[in-house]
Amino acid sequence: MNSLINFKNLKLHKSVKYQFYIFSFILIATLIYSFFYAIPSHSGGAIGIGSPILQIGDRSFYIDKYLDLGYPKEVNGSFLYPFILKLITRFLILFEFDYTSRLWNFIVISISSLLSLLSLLLIDRIAFGVFGYRVAVIANWLFIFCPYTIFYSINGSLTMYILFFTTLTTFIVIKSSIYINKNQEGISPINTFAYLSIALILLSSLRPTGAIFSLVLMSFLIINIFSRKDKNLYNKFRNKFIYLIISFVIFYSIFQIFLTYKYLLFSLNSFTNENGQFFGVDRNLIKERLNIKNGEIINSLKLNIYWLVWKITEFVSGMSDIRDSHNGINGSPLLPFILRTFTGIFIIYPINLFAFFGLILNWGRIFNSGLIWIFFSLIICISPSLLGVAFTRYIYMFYTPIIIISASCIEKLIPYKEDS
Repeated sequence: MNSLINFKNLKLHKSVKYQFYIFSFILIATLIYSFFYAIPSHSGGAIGIGSPILQIGDRSFYIDKYLDLGYPKEVNGSFLYPFILKLITRFLILFEFDYTSRLWNFIVISISSLLSLLSLLLIDRIAFGVFGYRVAVIANWLFIFCPYTIFYSINGSLTMYILFFTTLTTFIVIKSSIYINKNQEGISPINTFAYLSIALILLSSLRPTGAIFSLVLMSFLIINIFSRKDKNLYNKFRNKFIYLIISFVIFYSIFQIFLTYKYLLFSLNSFTNENGQFFGVDRNLIKERLNIKNGEIINSLKLNIYWLVWKITEFVSGMSDIRDSHNGINGSPLLPFILRTFTGIFIIYPINLFAFFGLILNWGRIFNSGLIWIFFSLIICISPSLLGVAFTRYIYMFYTPIIIISASCIEKLIPYKEDS
């Protein structure tokens, strides 16, 4: 059956069955606990059903008047996520509940939690399809026991929406007949791009980086297909409807970037003027010391090397949440700060490191499956963080290939029983 979803895909496979039940139990238990005791977040607010004001991340930007976060009035984000929140709010107003009620919290959190469960099922099928049973099992556990999976599930933020559509996009690509083993049944090229168009249009509507991801991925896929010496594939790809789909997705992604370009410029400016401390040292002091003035070429070259090393270190440590906090812990609970740094050092950083080695060890399989184009699109989306601000949230939004490639490396280190 040449379709994206069929009854075989809907069942719980052996590689994910127990993880799905365990993750569902963790989610439900956490939600029940949060109904009675709101869980403190790193921003000084709280998450969970019992939160007086649910910290969805940039709440003022998406719900209020944008002013609390310093955004100018003319700066606008993508429309889909605020539209969903507004739709929920207007529905609940009919029953005299507003966006500070527990019912509002419950509905918003339920959506993000459902998306995280669906992401787990898709991650299992992607890892299984590319690397097999053992890697799928490891990838599932990595996703479940990464604390950010629970955190972004129960804060109802935009992050889990983007992760889900990134995962769905990855699933479509690796299941496509363009990349799948010729002896297996895959999604036809025309259906591949039809399904991709839906996923990428929704992704583009969620956040500017989602639009950039969609534009880059579609461009990579086109270049890869036309550069391959496969006449049979080329003949299948000549369908005019495919070109129409591709053109529409590219145009829509560019249009969404155009609509939000002031947001992107504001973010880039914030990145380059990042304040706070870098491992206890004031960033402005580092910038001052690295200020390249007229002088000897050798001295300028040395300072440029220092700057490059600093930025790479900032990027790696920031994406793994193992550097100093920008705002410190003044006025904020201590627990979120401790959990964030612990998670970064012992979970996020090892996953990222294993993904780096997994990319080298399994390059052939990653390339042939099409997973490499998802990975490259992810890298381009988070590359602006090299300029300054780098948070784990930026990479977690597109974390699917990182988790799976990391699992492919870990699988080589852990002995497993023979598949039954």
